[in-house]
Amino acid sequence: MIERRKRWRALAILGAICLGLAGCATRPTASQIATADYGPRPGPEHQQLIKDWFAERLIDPTSPLYTFRGPVKGYIGKSPLYRTEMTFGWVVCGTVNAKNRMGGYTGRELFFTIFNNGKLKFAISGITAEELCDRAGA
Repeated sequence: MIERRKRWRALAILGAICLGLAGCATRPTASQIATADYGPRPGPEHQQLIKDWFAERLIDPTSPLYTFRGPVKGYIGKSPLYRTEMTFGWVVCGTVNAKNRMGGYTGRELFFTIFNNGKLKFAISGITAEELCDRAGA
């Protein structure tokens, strides 16, 4: 019983450290924002690029149901946790709901993507995506 508590305490500390590192992403300065190259606004093909990204990660890539919000101008900061560099572009957020191994839908999961010059530069889903989408206003 004591070992189990120690294990949970260690996991809680590790989780707190991870959340702290997630917050360590550097934000751009006002001058960086003013001179940023966001690239052209993505056309309708950006939705297929997002679907292709998920198709490589889902158990049943033929089942997902999507919603899309955006694109809006935004950025992803430099973060050692996500191995990202400061990237400006067009943020597209939304949800994906896909089937699990049992054939049932898992529920909507939020995703965050950023495009620059028609290319998908960064994508993430889950709880971190919610914070990034809220910050971007998408």
